[in-house]
Formats: sequence, structure tokens, C-alpha cells
Amino acid sequence: MLKFSVLVDDDVHLPGCLPERGLALVLECDGLKVLFDSGRGRALYHNAAVMGIDLASLTHVVLSHGHYDHVGGIGSLPVYPDPVPLIACPDVFCERGYFLSFPFLRRNLYRLSGDLAPEALVARGLLPRCSAEPVWLSERLVFLGSILRRDKAAPSLLGYIVRGGRIEKDVISDDSALAYKSPRGLIIFIGCGHSGVENIVQRAREVCGDERVHAVIGGLHLKFSGLQRAAALGMYLQQEGVESLFACHCTGKRKAGLPRQTNIGAGFTYVFPP
Repeated sequence: MLKFSVLVDDDVHLPGCLPERGLALVLECDGLKVLFDSGRGRALYHNAAVMGIDLASLTHVVLSHGHYDHVGGIGSLPVYPDPVPLIACPDVFCERGYFLSFPFLRRNLYRLSGDLAPEALVARGLLPRCSAEPVWLSERLVFLGSILRRDKAAPSLLGYIVRGGRIEKDVISDDSALAYKSPRGLIIFIGCGHSGVENIVQRAREVCGDERVHAVIGGLHLKFSGLQRAAALGMYLQQEGVESLFACHCTGKRKAGLPRQTNIGAGFTYVFPP
């Protein structure tokens, strides 16, 4: 059995929960309790309390990528006396943001990165495990590591990243996802889909050795995309036989036109049968 709960989302499903432009999910399966992303930081603790979810009992924290609307809530987590692994791709700790260029002046418009100092995490009982390779949390749940960018879906590009003291164009190389091997096929959890939903699905198939995709959950980064991209993704999901879709967060209003979509929001809970 796999259960997922939406702690943070742009929309609200359960009265009493707060909306926030970000994403945080809790996955419960195989004796694990995994926090996947943490939103911006304002809604995580409040919504967890409303939903009756104990953040002190997490077994793992997984970050899809290092943008502030996915990592900003880490600071609101309790201190863990027994260390909890924090799993992400290596670039998750890099500074990133937008530059606003004017003649003779270049200034930082704003940071996209969150406050994720490794030393501070360790002091709170969160042990960073950065890996570009897949990391299996159980026999059925896997962090996919770095996603190979293929021609089918070009990744979205956002601003700059500081890597090794050098400013580079940010291709969001740390964007990753989780996949769960269910009896009916793969269940894939996506943070924002910066690396391309098609690329993430293909990576999950390769890592898990299963071509079937039962469900896709999370942000699909269509909010600022044109109708053509949304239509192409909808056709892809239909052709690939995705049985259930729970698009949210940065998918925006485009989710209404996607096949087999179930609208979700903060306070939503769903159980996939064994």
C-alpha cells in the first residue's frame, strides 16, 4: 500500500489548510514516512497539524531540486535526535537566481535557492546524501538521481547558478523525482518537472525495469507554457497509458485539460491499493 498526502500546494483541498505556491508531499509505504519537498516554509507545519501528520516521525526527506518553493520549509522541521537522511542531487545546495541586466549594471533580481546550509541541516539531525545516481529507500521506492535530458522534452531554463565559485546558466541539473513500483505499474512523484516530464518517466522506467506507468503526481511546469506544450504533454500521457494523474503546483490552470486528472490541493490524501 502507498499513501500520499499533500501538505503544501498552490490550492487547498481541506478547509483549514493554508495555500502556498510550493509543494510538499508525505509518502507512506513499506514502513517509511517520506517528506518529498517542503514548500516555502509558511504552510508546512500548520497544514501538517491540521491533517494530523507528525513531522517528527519522518524516516526520510527527499528534495526534488533546490528552488525555494520546494526547500523553504526545511527550517520548520523539528530537530531529529535519530538522524534522518536528506536525499537530493548534488547541485541542490548551490546558489541560484535571476539576473536583471541594465546598461553598465547587472543586479540580482532575486534568489531562487533556499537556505540549505549542510552544517545547519546536520545540527538539526538531517544528514545530506547527495547523489546523481538512484538511491533506493526501500525495495519499491527509489530516488531517481540525475535525469538525462532527451530531445523529446526540452528542459525549462531559469536564470543562473553558482557552481565552484563560477556563475553559470542554470539548466536545473538537480531536478529529480521519486518512483514507486506498484503491482499496477510505476507511481511517479515529480516536484516541478524542470527536466521534462517525458524524461522523468523514461528515467523511472529504466531504473525500475517496468514500462507501465500507473500514476503521475506533482508539478508538471505548465503554468507558463503555451497551449502547444500542454497539448503535447497531454497526448504523451495518454499514449503512454498513464491511468491516473494528480497534477498540481506549477501545472497551473493547464491541468484542467490533461487526461485522467484528479484535482488535488493542501489537505488531500490518497491511498493506492496494494
